[in-house]
Amino acid sequence: MKRDMKKPTNYLLGEYRMDYQKYTNLEAYLFNEVGPAFRDKGVFRPVDLYLLLIWKSNRSKNKTKRRLAKIGGGFENAVSKLSNEVFSAKTPKERLGILMKNWGLRLPTATAILSVMYPKEFTVYDRRVCSQLGAYNGLQNLSWQISVLVSRGQ
Repeated sequence: MKRDMKKPTNYLLGEYRMDYQKYTNLEAYLFNEVGPAFRDKGVFRPVDLYLLLIWKSNRSKNKTKRRLAKIGGGFENAVSKLSNEVFSAKTPKERLGILMKNWGLRLPTATAILSVMYPKEFTVYDRRVCSQLGAYNGLQNLSWQISVLVSRGQ
C-alpha cells in the first residue's frame, strides 16, 4: 500500500489533536466533563476510569485496574460492563452494591467513582472523612453488606 503523501502536514493538529491541558486538573476534568458525559450517555471510557483511579489513589491504580480486568475479561470490557450496570441501576444503594459486590471495589474507590457519576447522590468516603467526622473508622474496610450500612444509618 502506497502512503498518501498529499495529506496535510498539520493533520495531527486538526480534529485529532489531543488537549493534554485538560488532564492537568483531574478533579475538574472528571467532574466537569466525564461525569456529565456519563449521565448523558451512560458510557465511561477506560481512560477516564483509569484517570479517576489515579485521582482517587495513585498508589493503588494498577492493582484496582488488574482486579477489574480479571473480573471483566480485560480492562476495557470491565469498564463497559461496569458503566452499563451502574447506569441501569435504579437506586443509589443498588449502584453502590454493584461496584462493591460485583466488581470487588472497596467503599472509598466505589464512592469516588459514584461521586463523579452522580455527584448529587454520592460523595467520596475515605479515612480522611472518618477523621473529620470522628466516627465510622472501620466502615471503609467492610465488604458490601446492606444490613451493615443500614444499621449504621447510611
